[in-house]
Amino acid sequence: MRLDYKRILSTVNAENFVGRIQELEAISAHAEAENEMKGLLFSAAPALGASEVLRQTFDRMFDENEKTIPFYFALKKSDKTAKQCAVRFLQMFLSQIVAFRRDDDELLASSPDICELAQISLPSDGNWIDRLIENCENDSRLNDERAFVRHCLSAPLRAKAHGTEVFVMIDDLHEAESFGGESDFIEELKDIFSRANVRFVFAGHRRFLFESFHGNYETLELAPLSFKEAGFLIEKLAENLNVAINEQTRDLITMQFGANPLFINLLFRAASEKEKNLDSFQRVEQIYTDELFGGRFGRFYDRIF
Repeated sequence: MRLDYKRILSTVNAENFVGRIQELEAISAHAEAENEMKGLLFSAAPALGASEVLRQTFDRMFDENEKTIPFYFALKKSDKTAKQCAVRFLQMFLSQIVAFRRDDDELLASSPDICELAQISLPSDGNWIDRLIENCENDSRLNDERAFVRHCLSAPLRAKAHGTEVFVMIDDLHEAESFGGESDFIEELKDIFSRANVRFVFAGHRRFLFESFHGNYETLELAPLSFKEAGFLIEKLAENLNVAINEQTRDLITMQFGANPLFINLLFRAASEKEKNLDSFQRVEQIYTDELFGGRFGRFYDRIF
Protein backbone atom coordinates (compact mmCIF):
# COMPACT_ATOMS: atom_id res chain seq x y z
CA MET A 1 0.00 0.00 0.00
CA ARG A 2 1.23 3.49 -0.88
CA LEU A 3 2.23 5.61 2.11
CA ASP A 4 3.21 8.76 0.23
CA TYR A 5 -0.24 10.26 -0.27
CA LYS A 6 -0.90 13.88 0.62
CA ARG A 7 -2.08 14.78 4.12
CA ILE A 8 -5.54 16.40 3.93
CA LEU A 9 -7.76 15.39 6.86
CA SER A 10 -5.29 13.20 8.73
CA THR A 11 -3.28 14.51 11.67
CA VAL A 12 -0.03 12.65 10.93
CA ASN A 13 1.87 12.11 7.70
CA ALA A 14 1.27 8.75 6.07
CA GLU A 15 4.86 7.58 6.57
CA ASN A 16 4.49 8.17 10.34
CA PHE A 17 1.22 6.26 10.59
CA VAL A 18 2.32 3.36 12.75
CA GLY A 19 0.68 0.02 13.48
CA ARG A 20 -2.63 0.53 11.65
CA ILE A 21 -1.86 -0.57 8.10
CA GLN A 22 -3.92 -3.76 8.43
CA GLU A 23 -7.05 -1.79 9.41
CA LEU A 24 -6.39 0.79 6.70
CA GLU A 25 -6.16 -1.96 4.11
CA ALA A 26 -9.35 -3.62 5.40
CA ILE A 27 -11.39 -0.42 5.14
CA SER A 28 -9.94 0.39 1.73
CA ALA A 29 -10.84 -3.13 0.57
CA HIS A 30 -14.40 -2.68 1.86
CA ALA A 31 -14.73 0.47 -0.25
CA GLU A 32 -13.98 -1.50 -3.40
CA ALA A 33 -15.65 -4.82 -2.53
CA GLU A 34 -18.49 -6.15 -4.64
CA ASN A 35 -20.24 -8.34 -2.08
CA GLU A 36 -23.71 -7.60 -0.73
CA MET A 37 -22.44 -6.43 2.68
CA LYS A 38 -22.60 -2.67 2.13
CA GLY A 39 -22.00 -1.66 5.76
CA LEU A 40 -19.00 -2.04 8.02
CA LEU A 41 -19.04 -1.35 11.78
CA PHE A 42 -15.62 -0.05 12.82
CA SER A 43 -15.37 -0.07 16.61
CA ALA A 44 -12.71 0.86 19.13
CA ALA A 45 -12.21 1.78 22.74
CA PRO A 46 -11.77 5.55 23.29
CA ALA A 47 -8.53 7.17 22.13
CA LEU A 48 -7.14 4.17 20.22
CA GLY A 49 -7.02 6.06 16.90
CA ALA A 50 -10.03 4.81 14.91
CA SER A 51 -10.73 8.31 13.60
CA GLU A 52 -7.19 8.61 12.29
CA VAL A 53 -7.58 5.34 10.39
CA LEU A 54 -10.66 6.76 8.64
CA ARG A 55 -9.00 10.10 7.92
CA GLN A 56 -5.99 8.30 6.45
CA THR A 57 -8.37 6.26 4.28
CA PHE A 58 -9.96 9.49 3.04
CA ASP A 59 -6.58 11.02 2.20
CA ARG A 60 -5.39 7.96 0.30
CA MET A 61 -8.59 7.70 -1.76
CA PHE A 62 -8.66 11.45 -2.45
CA ASP A 63 -5.03 11.43 -3.57
CA GLU A 64 -5.50 8.45 -5.86
CA ASN A 65 -8.47 10.25 -7.48
CA GLU A 66 -10.14 7.11 -8.77
CA LYS A 67 -13.83 6.73 -9.60
CA THR A 68 -15.07 6.37 -6.00
CA ILE A 69 -15.28 9.62 -3.99
CA PRO A 70 -14.44 9.33 -0.27
CA PHE A 71 -16.65 11.13 2.26
CA TYR A 72 -15.67 11.47 5.91
CA PHE A 73 -17.92 12.99 8.56
CA ALA A 74 -17.57 12.98 12.36
CA LEU A 75 -20.40 13.79 14.77
CA LYS A 76 -19.73 16.41 17.47
CA LYS A 77 -21.32 17.18 20.81
CA SER A 78 -21.52 20.80 19.68
CA ASP A 79 -24.12 19.81 17.05
CA LYS A 80 -26.67 19.65 19.93
CA THR A 81 -29.52 18.28 17.77
CA ALA A 82 -29.98 15.86 14.90
CA LYS A 83 -31.00 18.78 12.68
CA GLN A 84 -27.86 20.79 13.40
CA CYS A 85 -25.77 17.71 12.73
CA ALA A 86 -27.64 17.06 9.47
CA VAL A 87 -26.94 20.60 8.24
CA ARG A 88 -23.22 20.09 8.79
CA PHE A 89 -23.43 16.62 7.20
CA LEU A 90 -24.86 18.07 4.00
CA GLN A 91 -22.39 20.97 3.89
CA MET A 92 -19.40 18.67 4.37
CA PHE A 93 -20.72 16.11 1.90
CA LEU A 94 -21.07 18.69 -0.84
CA SER A 95 -17.70 20.25 0.05
CA GLN A 96 -15.93 16.94 -0.33
CA ILE A 97 -17.75 16.05 -3.55
CA VAL A 98 -16.88 19.38 -5.15
CA ALA A 99 -13.28 19.34 -3.87
CA PHE A 100 -12.76 15.84 -5.29
CA ARG A 101 -14.29 16.70 -8.64
CA ARG A 102 -12.16 19.84 -8.91
CA ASP A 103 -9.08 18.05 -7.51
CA ASP A 104 -8.74 20.90 -5.01
CA ASP A 105 -8.26 19.80 -1.42
CA GLU A 106 -7.71 23.43 -0.33
CA LEU A 107 -11.43 23.94 -0.85
CA LEU A 108 -12.05 21.83 2.27
CA ALA A 109 -10.18 24.30 4.47
CA SER A 110 -12.13 27.30 3.14
CA SER A 111 -15.52 25.93 4.35
CA PRO A 112 -17.72 27.38 1.57
CA ASP A 113 -21.43 27.54 2.34
CA ILE A 114 -23.97 25.35 0.62
CA CYS A 115 -25.07 28.00 -1.89
CA GLU A 116 -21.48 28.68 -2.94
CA LEU A 117 -20.86 24.97 -3.37
CA ALA A 118 -23.83 24.74 -5.73
CA GLN A 119 -22.35 27.56 -7.80
CA ILE A 120 -18.86 26.05 -8.11
CA SER A 121 -19.89 22.42 -8.63
CA LEU A 122 -19.13 20.89 -12.01
CA PRO A 123 -21.98 20.89 -14.56
CA SER A 124 -22.18 17.08 -14.39
CA ASP A 125 -23.17 17.34 -10.71
CA GLY A 126 -25.03 20.64 -10.79
CA ASN A 127 -28.51 19.24 -11.43
CA TRP A 128 -28.71 16.78 -8.54
CA ILE A 129 -26.90 19.13 -6.14
CA ASP A 130 -29.33 21.97 -6.92
CA ARG A 131 -32.31 19.64 -6.47
CA LEU A 132 -30.95 18.31 -3.19
CA ILE A 133 -30.43 21.80 -1.78
CA GLU A 134 -33.87 22.91 -2.94
CA ASN A 135 -35.59 19.97 -1.24
CA CYS A 136 -33.75 20.57 2.02
CA GLU A 137 -34.62 24.26 1.98
CA ASN A 138 -38.30 23.42 1.42
CA ASP A 139 -38.35 21.02 4.38
CA SER A 140 -36.59 23.59 6.54
CA ARG A 141 -39.14 26.27 5.72
CA LEU A 142 -41.97 23.88 6.54
CA ASN A 143 -40.32 23.19 9.90
CA ASP A 144 -40.50 19.46 9.21
CA GLU A 145 -37.43 18.40 11.16
CA ARG A 146 -37.58 14.68 10.41
CA ALA A 147 -37.98 15.20 6.66
CA PHE A 148 -35.12 17.71 6.70
CA VAL A 149 -32.80 15.32 8.53
CA ARG A 150 -33.67 12.48 6.18
CA HIS A 151 -33.05 14.60 3.09
CA CYS A 152 -29.62 15.62 4.35
CA LEU A 153 -28.58 12.11 5.35
CA SER A 154 -29.82 10.75 2.02
CA ALA A 155 -27.42 12.95 0.06
CA PRO A 156 -24.98 10.07 -0.73
CA LEU A 157 -27.88 7.97 -2.03
CA ARG A 158 -29.00 10.78 -4.29
CA ALA A 159 -25.46 11.16 -5.60
CA LYS A 160 -25.36 7.42 -6.34
CA ALA A 161 -28.67 7.62 -8.18
CA HIS A 162 -27.04 10.15 -10.52
CA GLY A 163 -23.99 8.00 -11.21
CA THR A 164 -21.64 9.34 -8.54
CA GLU A 165 -19.87 6.57 -6.62
CA VAL A 166 -19.31 7.53 -2.97
CA PHE A 167 -17.68 5.71 -0.05
CA VAL A 168 -19.26 7.02 3.16
CA MET A 169 -17.41 7.04 6.51
CA ILE A 170 -19.43 8.35 9.48
CA ASP A 171 -17.39 8.64 12.66
CA ASP A 172 -17.97 9.21 16.39
CA LEU A 173 -21.56 8.00 16.26
CA HIS A 174 -21.58 7.68 20.06
CA GLU A 175 -21.81 11.50 20.22
CA ALA A 176 -25.44 11.22 19.09
CA GLU A 177 -26.33 10.11 22.63
CA SER A 178 -26.20 13.76 23.72
CA PHE A 179 -28.40 15.12 20.90
CA GLY A 180 -31.72 16.74 21.70
CA GLY A 181 -34.57 17.67 19.34
CA GLU A 182 -37.43 15.77 17.78
CA SER A 183 -35.43 13.42 15.52
CA ASP A 184 -33.39 10.37 16.43
CA PHE A 185 -30.23 10.73 14.37
CA ILE A 186 -29.13 7.10 14.73
CA GLU A 187 -32.53 5.64 13.87
CA GLU A 188 -32.81 7.82 10.78
CA LEU A 189 -29.27 6.90 9.74
CA LYS A 190 -29.93 3.18 10.16
CA ASP A 191 -33.19 3.33 8.23
CA ILE A 192 -31.71 5.30 5.31
CA PHE A 193 -28.55 3.24 4.91
CA SER A 194 -30.32 -0.08 5.34
CA ARG A 195 -31.70 0.59 1.85
CA ALA A 196 -28.58 2.25 0.50
CA ASN A 197 -26.77 1.06 -2.58
CA VAL A 198 -23.56 2.71 -1.39
CA ARG A 199 -20.74 1.22 0.65
CA PHE A 200 -20.30 2.76 4.09
CA VAL A 201 -18.53 2.60 7.46
CA PHE A 202 -20.18 3.44 10.79
CA ALA A 203 -17.55 4.09 13.46
CA GLY A 204 -17.60 4.85 17.15
CA HIS A 205 -17.04 3.48 20.61
CA ARG A 206 -17.34 -0.28 20.73
CA ARG A 207 -20.12 -0.52 23.31
CA PHE A 208 -22.32 2.07 21.62
CA LEU A 209 -22.06 0.47 18.19
CA PHE A 210 -22.88 -3.03 19.37
CA GLU A 211 -25.83 -1.79 21.42
CA SER A 212 -27.23 0.42 18.63
CA PHE A 213 -26.62 -1.52 15.42
CA HIS A 214 -27.86 -5.00 14.65
CA GLY A 215 -28.19 -6.72 11.34
CA ASN A 216 -26.29 -7.16 8.12
CA TYR A 217 -22.93 -5.52 8.81
CA GLU A 218 -19.35 -6.59 8.54
CA THR A 219 -17.34 -5.80 11.67
CA LEU A 220 -13.82 -4.58 12.33
CA GLU A 221 -12.46 -3.84 15.78
CA LEU A 222 -9.38 -1.71 16.40
CA ALA A 223 -7.04 -3.32 18.92
CA PRO A 224 -4.41 -1.51 21.00
CA LEU A 225 -0.94 -1.20 19.50
CA SER A 226 1.40 -4.05 20.29
CA PHE A 227 4.37 -3.41 22.57
CA LYS A 228 6.67 -3.42 19.54
CA GLU A 229 4.44 -1.07 17.50
CA ALA A 230 4.16 1.38 20.41
CA GLY A 231 7.94 1.36 20.79
CA PHE A 232 8.34 2.13 17.10
CA LEU A 233 5.84 4.99 17.40
CA ILE A 234 7.77 6.42 20.36
CA GLU A 235 11.02 6.28 18.41
CA LYS A 236 9.35 8.03 15.46
CA LEU A 237 7.98 10.80 17.67
CA ALA A 238 11.30 11.24 19.45
CA GLU A 239 13.05 11.66 16.11
CA ASN A 240 10.46 13.94 14.53
CA LEU A 241 10.06 16.20 17.59
CA ASN A 242 13.71 16.17 18.62
CA VAL A 243 12.99 14.73 22.08
CA ALA A 244 15.71 12.48 23.51
CA ILE A 245 14.71 9.07 24.91
CA ASN A 246 16.46 5.83 25.81
CA GLU A 247 15.40 2.19 25.78
CA GLN A 248 14.28 2.27 29.39
CA THR A 249 12.05 5.35 29.05
CA ARG A 250 10.70 4.04 25.74
CA ASP A 251 9.51 0.89 27.49
CA LEU A 252 8.24 2.87 30.50
CA ILE A 253 6.10 5.12 28.29
CA THR A 254 4.71 2.10 26.43
CA MET A 255 3.74 0.35 29.66
CA GLN A 256 2.45 3.41 31.52
CA PHE A 257 0.10 4.45 28.72
CA GLY A 258 -0.95 0.95 27.71
CA ALA A 259 0.46 1.45 24.20
CA ASN A 260 -2.24 4.10 23.61
CA PRO A 261 -1.18 6.21 20.60
CA LEU A 262 -3.12 9.32 21.69
CA PHE A 263 -1.55 9.45 25.15
CA ILE A 264 1.92 8.82 23.74
CA ASN A 265 1.44 11.65 21.25
CA LEU A 266 0.21 14.02 23.96
CA LEU A 267 3.27 13.31 26.10
CA PHE A 268 5.71 13.97 23.28
CA ARG A 269 3.92 17.14 22.14
CA ALA A 270 4.17 18.48 25.68
CA ALA A 271 7.86 17.57 25.96
CA SER A 272 8.62 19.20 22.62
CA GLU A 273 6.84 22.45 23.51
CA LYS A 274 8.62 22.61 26.87
CA GLU A 275 11.93 21.76 25.15
CA LYS A 276 12.40 18.89 27.60
CA ASN A 277 13.73 15.40 26.97
CA LEU A 278 12.22 12.09 28.05
CA ASP A 279 15.49 10.31 28.79
CA SER A 280 14.93 9.60 32.49
CA PHE A 281 12.08 8.17 34.54
CA GLN A 282 11.93 11.39 36.55
CA ARG A 283 11.51 13.57 33.45
CA VAL A 284 8.80 11.32 32.03
CA GLU A 285 6.81 11.44 35.27
CA GLN A 286 7.31 15.18 35.74
CA ILE A 287 5.98 16.08 32.30
CA TYR A 288 3.09 13.63 32.69
CA THR A 289 2.18 15.13 36.09
CA ASP A 290 2.33 18.69 34.73
CA GLU A 291 0.08 17.75 31.82
CA LEU A 292 -2.34 15.84 34.04
CA PHE A 293 -2.93 18.81 36.36
CA GLY A 294 -2.96 21.61 33.84
CA GLY A 295 -2.29 20.45 30.33
CA ARG A 296 -3.42 18.11 27.58
CA PHE A 297 -4.09 15.09 29.79
CA GLY A 298 -6.15 17.19 32.16
CA ARG A 299 -8.25 18.60 29.31
CA PHE A 300 -8.76 15.11 27.90
CA TYR A 301 -10.15 13.77 31.16
CA ASP A 302 -12.20 16.93 31.74
CA ARG A 303 -14.00 16.30 28.45
CA ILE A 304 -14.74 12.72 29.44
CA PHE A 305 -16.00 13.56 32.92
